[in-house]
Amino acid sequence: MGIDFTGGTKLVVNLTQPTSERELRNTFKGLATGDGASQFEDLQMQSLYDQGQSAGGDLATRYSLKTKTLGSGTEETEAFKDEVESVLDEKGLLAPNAIENVRVLDQVDEADVVGAAKKYVFVADLNAMRGEGDEGVTASKVEEAILATGFPVAAVTEEKESSGIVTFEVRSEAQDDSTTALALQGVLTQSLKDVKGIDFSEPFPEYGSISGKVAQDMQGKTFVALMISFLAIIFYISIRFELRFGMAAIVALVHDILFTLGAMAVGDYLLGDMLNLKINLPVVAALLTVVGYSLNDTIVIFDRIRENLVDTRRDANYNDIVNKSINQTLSRTLLTSLTTFLVVVILLIFGGEGLQAFSFALCAGIIVGTYSSIFVASPALVHFQEKARIRREQSLAEAALKG
Repeated sequence: MGIDFTGGTKLVVNLTQPTSERELRNTFKGLATGDGASQFEDLQMQSLYDQGQSAGGDLATRYSLKTKTLGSGTEETEAFKDEVESVLDEKGLLAPNAIENVRVLDQVDEADVVGAAKKYVFVADLNAMRGEGDEGVTASKVEEAILATGFPVAAVTEEKESSGIVTFEVRSEAQDDSTTALALQGVLTQSLKDVKGIDFSEPFPEYGSISGKVAQDMQGKTFVALMISFLAIIFYISIRFELRFGMAAIVALVHDILFTLGAMAVGDYLLGDMLNLKINLPVVAALLTVVGYSLNDTIVIFDRIRENLVDTRRDANYNDIVNKSINQTLSRTLLTSLTTFLVVVILLIFGGEGLQAFSFALCAGIIVGTYSSIFVASPALVHFQEKARIRREQSLAEAALKG
């Protein structure tokens, strides 16, 4: 099971420059747990917005990171955050805090040169993030935005820009004492949360734990989703065909789901060092896709069986009709499966680590879904038909005896 079903830790990180997922994964190679014993298990990452279209479309400055090993404790969450912060700081990739280099300056009141009372000014460096081609982050706009929140700002000047981070010096209006001036740091921090239209730098804008309770609820909802889909399939096929057709389709679909899950388990055991094959929400999406794909293929064969039943004599052998229908649709089944399988294999090879479990599940599901339509669903239909025939003959025999 992956993070979505076991719980873990999640954090969102801002970077100083657009970075590809592959480069970021290489940066985290060897990322150790708090005790240094092993690597964080099942480390997942996803770019949250793209700022690298001109550079190829695979670069981003904000990523979501998840790990499974640390569980849901506060200490474990902090340990993961500290480890990520250390690694990114070492590479110079971690975005700075929005407010840094805070100081309080004293200045003489120019109105009284002799014996003048001191005034104090709060001064801090304020970091804002500038996206590609974004020229709108200026000192005047920052000053206007902060003034709108009620902070007593006197002046904002742009100091420098490096790796997409623009640094502004913020000076407050003069205060009567240093304590009041220093207290303005908290006021400014709170004010920045209300500023609209300016993306101020924050290394970890979001971090926390994914509790085991949420994970258990997710498992329950996944099971319910599969059961609802199976019931809906039985209902649809029972109306479109007959109840035994629906039962045969469900036998094949349960077989497909179990086979795909088994393939995931074996793949994780044998290829776990090369591929990330944990069962997570994308894998659930893949399983539901496999259900739909296999069902579509099965219905094509069932529909041909129904057509051939209409065109044959009532005393025709049912097994022969099913076999004939399978042969008539075999080329369509194989061609469709082959073209789909090639696309999914390409996704598995070139789709990146984040899609490995999803595409692997689809690869296994397409293979099993193809043969189950022929070698599971159709024989199951023959079995249910034979049971129905035996029950019908028994009823007729009992009626004849009573008569």
